[in-house]
Amino acid sequence: MTRPRSSPGRNWRCGRPSVSERPCYTRRRPPLAGRHTVLMGTIERRVARFGLCSVLVTAIGLPGSATESKISREAADRLLRKAIAINENALSSRPVSARTTVTEEELNSFLALDARDQLPVGVAEPRLEMLADGRVVARALVDLDAVRKQRSSGGWLDPSSYLHGQLPVSATGTLRASEGMARFDLESAEIYGIRIPKSLLQEVVAHYSRSSENPRGLDIDAPFPLPAGIRAIEVRKGQAIVLQ
Repeated sequence: MTRPRSSPGRNWRCGRPSVSERPCYTRRRPPLAGRHTVLMGTIERRVARFGLCSVLVTAIGLPGSATESKISREAADRLLRKAIAINENALSSRPVSARTTVTEEELNSFLALDARDQLPVGVAEPRLEMLADGRVVARALVDLDAVRKQRSSGGWLDPSSYLHGQLPVSATGTLRASEGMARFDLESAEIYGIRIPKSLLQEVVAHYSRSSENPRGLDIDAPFPLPAGIRAIEVRKGQAIVLQ
């Protein structure tokens, strides 16, 4: 039997192309133009960190709301480009006054497609709905077992003792952001459609926002500084205006 003639990059024993010869079907995100591609990783982490901060303060977002916005790769990339521009303006030796519009579709697309790896374990499917006059509704699927286990009570009067597994958590309130600082005024919070006290929401937020820099987690009543030289944020129906 004559051995078949081998060709470069082909395995003659099985007649299959080598790894280098096989076509690649992996879809990659189209690169952003110019030198901004170098900043993508850093910007994604910064945007995710800021987005997570806002999301945790407002208890995050869950798909299925009455005004669910579309999710698209194009919208997520638009947000990243805007974040790059905001960041570069802040780092410039001569920053200028700037006005950037971020839509609900762009923010939710980023959260769905690019921020998943930045979310803490136990928090999934964040989503934010922007209403008029600074009001926001935010939801997420949250694993409440971890929160319940850390509590020392667990008695029948403890509402968290009845919460098990991953459940939808939502919060409604007003984001007030001016003069480089922001705070969130909570109106109401729910777990699985049932109203909960503010103290229980605080426990959920604190549990999932703890870090080495902030071991107690976020305080939903505490004001926080806006990043990247942002002076104010105006929340309108379906969009937010970022002012530098």
